[in-house]
Amino acid sequence: TPTAEEGKMVAGIYAVKHFQQNITQQKLLKGGRNADPFIIARASVESKTVVTMEAFKPNSARIPNICRHFGVKCLTLEEFMGVEGWEF
Repeated sequence: TPTAEEGKMVAGIYAVKHFQQNITQQKLLKGGRNADPFIIARASVESKTVVTMEAFKPNSARIPNICRHFGVKCLTLEEFMGVEGWEF
């Protein structure tokens, strides 16, 4: 359950009109959920890092773009594995 502080962060994310694109009409029509803003909010509140398979793309409303806008640390899975020293 999100805290009040996380709820404020989610509201802040969707207060940015461009980031409202993060909610796809198709997902809403199918009754789907969108965890992205809640994951970002939890990471922000707890000073954690978001790890995602999404890549930063200019003018996008994806996780890395939202994180960058709000100053939340975000890594791709490959970057995370490098930081953690994983080797294969």
